[in-house]
Amino acid sequence: MSIKLKLIAAFGFVFLLFALAVGFSIQRMNDLSDRIGQLTKVEFRMALLAERIATEQEHAAAALRDHVLAPDESARKLHEDDLAQARKARANSVADLENLATQPDDKALLARYGAANTEARKVTDTVLALSKQGDTAAATRLLNDPDAQRALVDRMTIVRQIRDAQIQHVSEANAAAQSLHDSALAQLTGAMAIAFLLGGGAAIWIVRAIGRGLAQALDLSRRVAEGDLSHTATVTSRDEIGDLLRSNNAMVLKLREVVSTVGASARDVGRGSAGMASTSEELSQGAQEQAAATEQASASVEQMAANIRQS
Repeated sequence: MSIKLKLIAAFGFVFLLFALAVGFSIQRMNDLSDRIGQLTKVEFRMALLAERIATEQEHAAAALRDHVLAPDESARKLHEDDLAQARKARANSVADLENLATQPDDKALLARYGAANTEARKVTDTVLALSKQGDTAAATRLLNDPDAQRALVDRMTIVRQIRDAQIQHVSEANAAAQSLHDSALAQLTGAMAIAFLLGGGAAIWIVRAIGRGLAQALDLSRRVAEGDLSHTATVTSRDEIGDLLRSNNAMVLKLREVVSTVGASARDVGRGSAGMASTSEELSQGAQEQAAATEQASASVEQMAANIRQS
């Protein structure tokens, strides 16, 4: 694998991890957004409705009490209208809460509230009727009756249970949202850390591989420069560095061949030079012998000339 492909593979893997981490985190953030939407649109609204029911319940009880204690008809009329408005607002809040409720416990509480409200309304309607007739003593006695008190208290207790349950739901939803946020943040941080560690490890591995190869190439070049052709590099990689080392090894082998050829040629030249020197020596000796013979012949000719002159 070439260095380019190694780099592409290493950093491509890192980018893939990073993309997966980001995608997973986005998914978790979407879950968190949905949870927050559920929290704001449902849980908070249900808690608000439960608090409103409790408030309107107390408002209605106060309006009924003020109706019984009113000094005249006009005051009773004012408190009666106030009671009707409180009952209407409470009924609307209960209806809205029933539409939003999905958990069995909430539905069971609302069913209990409906039954308790029916019993309590019988008491409050009777008290209101007695008060409208001006029989405030009978209305007061009925309000203080233990059975009537029990019905009213039961209804108010269930209202408070509904409110407390919704507050608990909000708290649990908020804790779940916070847990989702912390989990998504931790997973994103962990994934990014793993991506950076793997990327750093891949970069170090590639740099070390290139560094080792270049060090071998440099050492081999230095030995060749010093005339040492006895060593070759060990090649294990199949990238550009491996190609460089194989080329250097081929160069060393070729230089060995050239040096061997040059040495053989030098030896042949040496042997030829020795032969030429021997031949030159033989020629020189022959020339000397020829010169001696020539001198002898010249002496003989001169002797013959002398003899002729004497004759």
